[in-house]
Amino acid sequence: MKQKKFSKVTPFLPVNNLKETLAYYHDKLGFYEEWAWEEFDGGIRRDEMHLMFQQTPGYTQLINSEHHRFVLIWFVDNVDAIYAL
Repeated sequence: MKQKKFSKVTPFLPVNNLKETLAYYHDKLGFYEEWAWEEFDGGIRRDEMHLMFQQTPGYTQLINSEHHRFVLIWFVDNVDAIYAL
């Protein structure tokens, strides 16, 4: 019988501006293969990391305020070299 296993999840992350977000990940962090569907959904990848975004400014303001924070934890090899970009 095949083992039951969860392998990964890639949710749509809420952002204020999809175009600016994709440009940042491409230009500053070296992500590639970006895509956009209409003007509100898009994604990008680097190595094995795939990120998807949804432009939802109202929701983004609700989860990133003085009382709430949306937290992601990234596992990255050689992060100092990436940060130096």
